Amino acid sequence: MIFKKSQRGFTLVELIVVIGIIGILATLGIGSYTNIQKNARVVKSLSDLTDIKKALLQLEVDSNKLPGNIPTSPCVQNPETFLNTCAAGLLCNSGSFSNWSGPYIEGNLLDFWGRSYYFDPDYRCRSYVKGCESVPNNTTVRVVQTLGNDGIQGYGDGDTRDTDNVVLILCR
Repeated sequence: MIFKKSQRGFTLVELIVVIGIIGILATLGIGSYTNIQKNARVVKSLSDLTDIKKALLQLEVDSNKLPGNIPTSPCVQNPETFLNTCAAGLLCNSGSFSNWSGPYIEGNLLDFWGRSYYFDPDYRCRSYVKGCESVPNNTTVRVVQTLGNDGIQGYGDGDTRDTDNVVLILCR
């Protein structure tokens, strides 16, 4: 086989430039995909929390109680309750809810990470928590929430363990 001078291959410099450009584009694409995925989780969590809020309102109308068999007033009180348990009253009745006519919501009440959504009637908001941005720091509120990717609640004490949490405020 005879090669002509016009049949040259790519130079090493050309190959390195092309590989570099592909690497940069791949890095940008992965970064964008990660941000889109994170935002989708937050949007999904907020949608779920809105549905849970509606179910909690129906439970309150029927039984005049909230998860953990607590009265509807005052706004801020204990105890906290995982919403996929019968003590929450949304899926089943532990016997504590008179006039219960649920279940008030379908599904298993697990968040995007496979953990139970959480009812916290004495949550301390911090401005870096999604859902608390418009509330002054250290304001105690009643919320439903997801504990986020790390599954750590944090205590609103500024240690930032709750930066990935998403909350929906029920009352202040």
